[in-house]
Amino acid sequence: MQVDVRSRDGPRCLFCFPAAISPSQLLVSTPNFYLLAPVGQVVEGYLSIMTRACHDTPFRLRCFDDVLEEWFPEIETLQSLITGFYSDVYDAPPVFYEHGRGGGGASAFAEEDYAFHPHLCSLPGSLRIHEPLSELFASSPAPLPGLREQIGFRPYIYVHTPFDAGHQEPIAYFTADDPADGRVTGFRLKKLLVDANGLDSGWDWRTHPGESELNSLIERFTDWYTSKFRHY
Repeated sequence: MQVDVRSRDGPRCLFCFPAAISPSQLLVSTPNFYLLAPVGQVVEGYLSIMTRACHDTPFRLRCFDDVLEEWFPEIETLQSLITGFYSDVYDAPPVFYEHGRGGGGASAFAEEDYAFHPHLCSLPGSLRIHEPLSELFASSPAPLPGLREQIGFRPYIYVHTPFDAGHQEPIAYFTADDPADGRVTGFRLKKLLVDANGLDSGWDWRTHPGESELNSLIERFTDWYTSKFRHY
């Protein structure tokens, strides 16, 4: 099944191809995804696996819970690539997470006027994330694909720390009592990461774009990828 990338009426999504990014930020591309080095580096090494399209036909892709099951081998390939990069360059394990705010049926975050676009983020390092989230939300095992069977259509925060002995399997955090509760939708996950780990980077990419860290990441990844996968 192919996803039609034609835009609906209204502003086009900035992350659908061709994405509104610098070409240097596009690190790797597969048939249905691309690996982005985003601005707003919470820590150097912040990466995001993005779908190449999110528009409405044949259905709206808002979060990874909407992604076609047959696409997941590509996601696993990119996650393996990220894990190897973090290990070789930063000597650190990955933290994978997604703020699945579109799970409740909304298609856009009204406060900031942008469309939900599926993106699985990653950071290098053993960062505190499960403990503070578990104090705020209910949780459930979070298989992808298959998350919807666990928690329904609730918005969620997906976290996978495969090298954390206490949390090796993916976990979804959500509001248990009211699926329409807006606490997850409006939650500032990057702010929690900054506060819980005492990071000196800002959480808002607008005020803390992290340009030097972004440039360093792009250079490091390009050198690593070129040496790891020589093309002939």
